[in-house]
Amino acid sequence: PQNYTREVYGPVPLVFALGESLNLATVRVGLDVGLPVVARTLTKLGLERRPAPHPSLLLGAVDLSPLEVVQLYAPFANGGFKARLRTVRAVVDSQGKPLKTFAVQVEQVAHAATVYQLDRMMVQVVERGTGRAAGVRLGPDVVAAGKTGTSNDTRDSWFAGFTGSHLAVVWIGYDDNASTGHTGGSGALPVWAETMATLRPASFDPPVPELLEERWIDYPTGYETRPDCSDRAARIATVQGVPLPAQPGCPGLPGEATIREPVERAVEGVVDRVRSWFEKVRP
Repeated sequence: PQNYTREVYGPVPLVFALGESLNLATVRVGLDVGLPVVARTLTKLGLERRPAPHPSLLLGAVDLSPLEVVQLYAPFANGGFKARLRTVRAVVDSQGKPLKTFAVQVEQVAHAATVYQLDRMMVQVVERGTGRAAGVRLGPDVVAAGKTGTSNDTRDSWFAGFTGSHLAVVWIGYDDNASTGHTGGSGALPVWAETMATLRPASFDPPVPELLEERWIDYPTGYETRPDCSDRAARIATVQGVPLPAQPGCPGLPGEATIREPVERAVEGVVDRVRSWFEKVRP
């Protein structure tokens, strides 16, 4: 695999990797967590068939319809709870009286803290990453989270995202698999943003789960910072008490004394925690 830009960035924060759609970092994390765990988690989130645990799975090499992608994203928008999608909510008579209704079945399929951390990173995708055009269209008063997707040779253009009130997925492609000439950001994203804007959505603003806290980091480096110290400050969620290296020249930060320590030491054990959270949703 290689990044879309054909560049290699070295160690990067997860939020930067997600926000900029860096394939190399994505594959590295997926292999560390384990392919069987990733495949199993996809089925837990709502995929009806378990995909083969090949490394290409980590970059989306599995055929899914937009409806299936909506089902997968629903737990992210719902704090880790899955509800089976329905196209019919009720059958009514000519006076509008319900003849039959269909109860919503809700199941927790992911740890709330895991989902919240991912959601905060997907908010950064829209605020400053490959999905920032959506943030511009919705305006500063609407917080949204999402992810762009682009297949090889720009054959498929995807954007999946949600606000506090709506979840939508857009796919653009040809039925003969020809190239669209569009990335997820240039093709599907404008359609998603324009559609979402007409719905006057509520901002995405879930409560912070226990054991987590929100911190500011420098988006491309991962150093802890503050908005007054960096114009690239991004708000993320971390486990409470996790030490972060401090940005040089930003006084008063807890990790200031550890600035010269390797980043690897500051985030030691994070992958183990991610793996354990994935394991908690094992069927």
